[in-house]
Amino acid sequence: MVVPPPHKVGCWVVPLGLLVGVAVGVALTTWASAESLYVASAVRTAPALPLQATPLRRLEDPNPLYRLRSGPPPAKPQAKHPGVGPKGPRQTAEDVGSSHHWGFAALLGMSMSALWLALRHPQAAMAEAERELSAVYTPTAPQKLALFAATGAKVIKPKIRGFICTTAHPTGAAAKVQKEIQYVKANPPAAAGPKKVLIIGASTGYGLSTRIATTFGYGASTIGCFFERPSERNKPASAGWYNSVAFEKAAHAAGLYATSINGDAFSDEIKAQTVERIKQDLGQVDLVVYSLASPVRVDPVDNVMYRSVLKPIGQSFENRTLLTDKDQVSTVKLEPASEQEIQDTVKVMGGEDWERWINALSAGGVLAEGAKTVAYSYIGPEMTWPVYWSGTIGQAKKDVEGTASRITAAGACTAYTAVAKAVVTQASSAIPVVPLYITLLFKVMKEKGTHEGCIEQMVRMLGTRLYPAEGGVVTDDEGRIRVDDWEMAADVQEAVAAKWNTIETETLDQDSDYAGYQADFLELFGFGLEGVDYEQPVEVDLPMPSFAPQGESRRAALLGMLAPAAALLGPGAPADAESYVKSLGLRGQTNVDVAGYQRTASGLQILEARLGEGEKVVQVGDRVELELTGRLAGKNGLYFFNTNQTGEPVEYTVGDPNMIAGFTEGLLGMKEKGIRRLVVPEGLGYPDPLEFPGPIPDPVDYAFREEVKSVVNTNSRDCTLVFDVKVVKIRRR
Repeated sequence: MVVPPPHKVGCWVVPLGLLVGVAVGVALTTWASAESLYVASAVRTAPALPLQATPLRRLEDPNPLYRLRSGPPPAKPQAKHPGVGPKGPRQTAEDVGSSHHWGFAALLGMSMSALWLALRHPQAAMAEAERELSAVYTPTAPQKLALFAATGAKVIKPKIRGFICTTAHPTGAAAKVQKEIQYVKANPPAAAGPKKVLIIGASTGYGLSTRIATTFGYGASTIGCFFERPSERNKPASAGWYNSVAFEKAAHAAGLYATSINGDAFSDEIKAQTVERIKQDLGQVDLVVYSLASPVRVDPVDNVMYRSVLKPIGQSFENRTLLTDKDQVSTVKLEPASEQEIQDTVKVMGGEDWERWINALSAGGVLAEGAKTVAYSYIGPEMTWPVYWSGTIGQAKKDVEGTASRITAAGACTAYTAVAKAVVTQASSAIPVVPLYITLLFKVMKEKGTHEGCIEQMVRMLGTRLYPAEGGVVTDDEGRIRVDDWEMAADVQEAVAAKWNTIETETLDQDSDYAGYQADFLELFGFGLEGVDYEQPVEVDLPMPSFAPQGESRRAALLGMLAPAAALLGPGAPADAESYVKSLGLRGQTNVDVAGYQRTASGLQILEARLGEGEKVVQVGDRVELELTGRLAGKNGLYFFNTNQTGEPVEYTVGDPNMIAGFTEGLLGMKEKGIRRLVVPEGLGYPDPLEFPGPIPDPVDYAFREEVKSVVNTNSRDCTLVFDVKVVKIRRR
């Protein structure tokens, strides 16, 4: 047998290895189930994709692989005399090149074979990958760290600040969703119900439980709207994001339609997008659930941000409360709201947006004949009325009831408000007095066997009130659907009142169900669920199943497996990730067109990372001071503008005729300290032909200007621009 010399072998080993590896990978991904592919894409798509589709909280490079590749590769060591080293024979340059070829081909083949493991057992994938890689390559400590960071796996613990938790656990969220699904299956409805449902505010609390109950109780197809944060830079996503991922996976596994839209539900853009989705996928809906809870709202008509307040009306209010961050029974005193604060609270939490949704759905022709719509509300006992039902929030809830009457009178559908019982939600945790009331209420109702959580409430509301086995919708004399009846029972309220004035910090655990309150609070964020090992690292970057087409998920799965291997190979690897992107048929900007962005009529896409502060919003003619980064989608996310490097903000006059149209449009409506990502398509960006100086933003470096011109003037690449903008100062002229 004739063995070819090493440098000859190198000519065909790499092509053959690539061909076999890619063929095996494609075969495996075709065979694997769709659910596994979504998991595989989460193993790490982000490092290989130049434009990460998640919001940036700080204006800096989101991709660690860019930093790993900075600078030219180190030169290969050269021997003074070919074939001889200081301690004996050494490899020639040809031998070194050949060993790199063999190493790269072997590593690529093993990466492809490891894809099967990642698809079926993502938690074990990286341990197996590292074991196999070590047979041909021993990474340095920083390279090991980069590989681990690229996978996105980490141990997540609850971090609580006041009445919120800043972390969420994806496995715990999935366990909570599954627990609610099992309850629905164990308590099937007695009559037929909705079949095509839109839930506005579908990611947490009563909205999520309604989605679960309609899907797994009635077999309904659902569209859920919410505004949640995906994972970014290996940080956990929001609890609502993980809840929705778990729900969609469960619904799809059961063969049920479920899709989601992530964006500001108050905006006209999200309403229009939802109408189009219904037209395309469902035709019409027969139930619309409105379950939004937000402290702020930007009115799409006047573009003003309104803020709600939790205050009494007319006079100050003092009562007992529970400081959950200190485990302490205390006293709270609240000053009365101003007339402007009352109006603003009604603007945010009243019925105006619900009515705008129904009008948009009606105008789009997507409300089925006989359709119903429900908005959730709360009344509570008299002890909470000064801060709730008789306060600013109560004014908003009364406006919701008035809105129900107007919607019904308009004739497009029949509207109801559904009054639910007090439960632990992110919203209720923030209301003074209410947490102490809930801890006392839980103890009494659990002792009486009448306690319910969100899912129990929604199953009962749908099955016995909105779609009862006999008769029509069950309401009280005011036309409200009531599922707070067990809470408001006289014996329950008497027992709560008996403890209200005597409970103290020292008797908190004895006289109330504070432990149950805390457990429910942690469950909101995926913690404290039975059967979940919270000491094990978990993947934090979970894609929303309905956001990615199946074919794209397959390519993303391949790309995600190749990226860590490329990071470890170092100098022996291809020069940049763009070659991987091209070889797999992905373009650098494919992951920016996601539901988390609001698409304007012009085609501009906006991601609202931070709303900002103050009353002023950017208008045409304003002089603005900005922190700004600009990148070229067609050059693998190459920066051409970055104030983080110069250390100085830039100033522009909004509406300057030299400013590119997409940049001007994207700045409008921003507030000071607000942050947006703008995805500017061709036609709203730089003109063709392009010459600098002229168009704004003007790259500050000659080399960057030439890069931009090479993209725009040659039309050889995608001309999409991505800007991350922070408004530092607004100066009104």
